Amino acid sequence: MRLFISIPCSAALAKGLQEVQTKLRRESYKGGFPPLEKLHLTLVFLGETSEARLPELKRVLSGVSVPSFTLQCTGLGKIRERSGEIWWMGTDEPPGLLQLSAALRAALDVARFPYDRKAFRPHITLGRRVILNPGVHPMEWPLTGLTQKAASFSLMESCRLPDGKYEYRTRMKFPLA
Repeated sequence: MRLFISIPCSAALAKGLQEVQTKLRRESYKGGFPPLEKLHLTLVFLGETSEARLPELKRVLSGVSVPSFTLQCTGLGKIRERSGEIWWMGTDEPPGLLQLSAALRAALDVARFPYDRKAFRPHITLGRRVILNPGVHPMEWPLTGLTQKAASFSLMESCRLPDGKYEYRTRMKFPLA
């Protein structure tokens, strides 16, 4: 199973991000935009993991204790790819978020769980393979009030469906202190 650890977006934050997504969709002629229930901030990507390791993973993640914190969205960003651009919403880096990311990685290291070791860059993906209409400049769009109190993190499974799309399933949820 393909696993990752994330902070799911609250309903309120997802609704605010949906407004940004709607503008991106309206100003593009191509792109895939995840539905609200899929919006999340990935903390650690684990990749393919045997189901037999889930009890051990639960024990490892249960041992992570970090205080809750508030996330503030800071602006749009993009990554160019051959098939278009990936558009994302960046967040600030409050101490609690950085502590959580570091604590998760340290706990996974101690338990010898493999994970993607790319540098942590907090963001929420809003669209993939996006090609904007000429003359559109989303980085200049004003953004206000996009915040969320992070009170938990989740172990998520990414499941490929017969139609080629992905579904995210919450396998476990862990409260923050």
